[in-house]
Amino acid sequence: MKQAQQDEKNIAGMSAKRGQIYQILINIFMCLPDEKFRNYLYSPEFQSFLERQKELQYPIITKGIGLITGFLKETMNVDIVEQIEVLAVDRTRLIRVPHATGLKAPYESQYQKEKKTSSSMLRITNLYRKAGFIPVDAKESVDFFCVELDFMRVLSEQIAKEPSKTSFLFSIQKTFLEEHLGKWIGEYAENATAYAETDFYRGCLMVLQGFIEIEKMYLKTF
Repeated sequence: MKQAQQDEKNIAGMSAKRGQIYQILINIFMCLPDEKFRNYLYSPEFQSFLERQKELQYPIITKGIGLITGFLKETMNVDIVEQIEVLAVDRTRLIRVPHATGLKAPYESQYQKEKKTSSSMLRITNLYRKAGFIPVDAKESVDFFCVELDFMRVLSEQIAKEPSKTSFLFSIQKTFLEEHLGKWIGEYAENATAYAETDFYRGCLMVLQGFIEIEKMYLKTF
């Protein structure tokens, strides 16, 4: 009984940490760079996040953290307005108007090998409904990468708060990574890395790719 309780506690703690990582990644890609965003990048909170990810010693994440850290050091004394503009332009090219560079937009439907887009969208919507998930931004498509990341975040936080639902929520997360997010996000991140003009977003894309790879391996253990 004690062992089961300890395992439950460990899973809850890990799920809370996973949820935090998802939230940080969402913030990185969804926030339009401004002074508040820029200051956050130099905050103890973000620096701690970088250190924790580096401790994983996962090659692509380690490389990504190196690029992010290098960018922040190199631009620390650059005019804030100029630094923000550089980040904003790069983010727009990678996420909001990637077609202008030849990069496919970060929507699952853009990376599907099969042509049954409508059925895939329905499966995503059904998984959202099954878990009681309602996207915060109703304007975004259900297959937008940050909406899918947010789905994983919400489920992770639910596992941390309601251990009794762990089995049910883990099964949904596993299905979602195997059939949706984990099936295409690596391709987008890898392709976008080649189009990124700043080491900041180049590094963040590597961290995203590596984190989802780790998530897939972690969930397979259950």
